[in-house]
Amino acid sequence: MTSENDERLDPRQVRTRARVLAAARTVLRRDGLGGATIEAIAAEAGVARSTVYRNWTTRDDVLAAAFDDAIGPPTTADATRPLSDQLERVLTELARSLSDSEWGRALPAVVAAIDAEPALAERYGRLTQERRTALSELLDSAVDGGALPVGTPVDELIDALVGPLFYRRLIRQTQTDDAWLTRHLDRTLRAFGARATARRAVRRATGPTPAR
Repeated sequence: MTSENDERLDPRQVRTRARVLAAARTVLRRDGLGGATIEAIAAEAGVARSTVYRNWTTRDDVLAAAFDDAIGPPTTADATRPLSDQLERVLTELARSLSDSEWGRALPAVVAAIDAEPALAERYGRLTQERRTALSELLDSAVDGGALPVGTPVDELIDALVGPLFYRRLIRQTQTDDAWLTRHLDRTLRAFGARATARRAVRRATGPTPAR
């Protein structure tokens, strides 16, 4: 994710910052939090320690910026599309990020790091809350529009939609394909009482829901 600060930098500085942030994720994934020192990150990036310190004050600042850079912006909602289509897009992008992106590959190390360092946990929490807020606004709009019942516990619905993707990635270490995603979305929307019109695209994609 490109920041406003990056847009004001010389292109060579932008490339150097990107290389350092990628190196920070690599070192964290390979060596864990204890091995993710400024020295190790600089060596992995092929730059001097002074280059790192010109951009960030501490090791935790570098790692926090690396998290921010890897996660990317929230998925933009499209109010013209049915709820199921919008949710399928969100879940598909999340599943692909978990399996294929640098962020997904580093996620186990990131979880361990934020468990050990409160400052990193606070920064990562703010980043993930931005994405949760975007999804919450989408679901609140669905309640207002009648696609979901009044009183739908939106936080619980978000957990039910997103939680299994992290479980499959971190615990089961299994791939999540499109067929599983559409079945999961259909079952979850049914469980939370979504109107049939909100699930129409999902049913069309999956056919009859298979027996569990």
